[in-house]
Formats: sequence, C-alpha cells, structure tokens
Amino acid sequence: MPIKILHIATGLKMGGAETSLANLMAFTDRAEFEPRVLSLSDEQPVGDRIRALGIPVDTLSMRAGRIVPADFARLIRYLRQTKPDLIQTWMYHADFLGSLAAPLAGNPPVVWGLHLTVNDMQSVKRGTRLVIRANALLSHSLPARIV
Repeated sequence: MPIKILHIATGLKMGGAETSLANLMAFTDRAEFEPRVLSLSDEQPVGDRIRALGIPVDTLSMRAGRIVPADFARLIRYLRQTKPDLIQTWMYHADFLGSLAAPLAGNPPVVWGLHLTVNDMQSVKRGTRLVIRANALLSHSLPARIV
C-alpha cells in the first residue's frame, strides 16, 4: 500500500519552491507514494500543472497575512479527512500551521521544507517575521525532520 504524503504549501503561485514541488510531483513513484497537495491560499498557476499529473490539489483559500481560528479549524478537519501518513510542508507559514495542526489530526510526522534564507529580517513583512521567529523556537520539537 502506498504511503500517503500530503504536501502543504503556503501558496501555489509561480516561484522557486512551488516549481520544486511541481517537479517533485512529476517524478514521484506512484507505486510507493500517494501524493496530495494542499495550498493554504491560492492554487494558480502551479496547481493546474500538478493536477495535470493526476495528483489531487486542494486549497483552503486562506487570506494572506492572517491566521484565523476558523481557517485553522478547516485545516485540522482537512487533515482528519485525508488521513496522511506523512506531511511535507513548503514555506514558513505552511511549516508553522502544518506542525500545529498535525497533533490535533492523528499526529502524522511533519517534515519542514526550507526554501528561502532571509538575510535581512527588515525586508520581510511583520507577520512573516513573527512566523519565522516562532518556527525557530519550535524547530527543535515540532518537525520530525527539516530539509
């Protein structure tokens, strides 16, 4: 039976991490793995590329810059419904929310994907700075691995 991997991305606009995700999906061994992609915000244009591979792509349509309790509850429900064996997160907000939601939804291991190094924190939006700092504090206890 294939391992069910849920890839959670902050969004699926065109960018380096999103392109890497699409490329990984194109070369995923479907005999070994059953991939699924969840975008916290948008799903275009990379979502169509992944969907064309026959991989389910869903979105929670969360608003950028806001973590609303109702949206977090929808994420937990989604995880409970899809029952992934493993969660791979892509980008800071997905790392943060995926790691907090997983223990409330069956506790699948979470692997963080870091795809950006911030050299100047002042160049980053305030909300993202807070998420980066929270991730730094939680990085020793929440993810099973960091890649």
